Amino acid sequence: MEYSRAKAADGHGWVYGYPILVPELPYPPEPPTGSEEGQPPLEPAMIGLMFPMDISNYIGVNNWTDAALSIKINTIQRHIGHIGNNSVDVFEGDILTANRYPFENWIAVLTWDNNFSTFMLKYYKKKGYSGRDIFADMVEPIKYLITANVDVIGNIIDNGDLL
Repeated sequence: MEYSRAKAADGHGWVYGYPILVPELPYPPEPPTGSEEGQPPLEPAMIGLMFPMDISNYIGVNNWTDAALSIKINTIQRHIGHIGNNSVDVFEGDILTANRYPFENWIAVLTWDNNFSTFMLKYYKKKGYSGRDIFADMVEPIKYLITANVDVIGNIIDNGDLL
C-alpha cells in the first residue's frame, strides 16, 4: 500500500502516512449501522486521521487513536512513486516541469482521472511564455514524461498561484 500526505489539522505542515477508512462515522464507539441482514454494506468513509509512517510512533500505544495524526481530509494526496528520467518522487496534486521539448514551456499538475483509472497530467503554460497553445487544457498519461528530467516545483495546495 502506497502512503499519502496531507496537511496537519493544526496547520503545521505536511504529515505522511496512511489515511484511515472506517465504515461510518462515528466509529468507534458505536458499531456501524446499515449492515444488518438485507441492507447493503456501508461504503468506507475517510476520517480526519492518518497512521504515521514512522513505526516508532506505535511503541507503547494501546489505542490506535493515540498513534493517529489529525489531518485535513481535503488535502490528502496519494504518493504515486517516481517518474521521469531522474526518478523524481511525486504525489497527486504536484506541479511538475520538464526539460524535454515541447514540455519545457509548460507546467503540469498530476491528477487522478476516474474515466481512465490512472494518473494524468493537466498542462498549463508557464508564466511569461507567449508561444502557441499546443497543450492548452490538454490531459495526458504520465508515461510521456518517462524520458524527461522532471522537477516538482510545488503542489496545488501550497502553490496554486503557479497555475
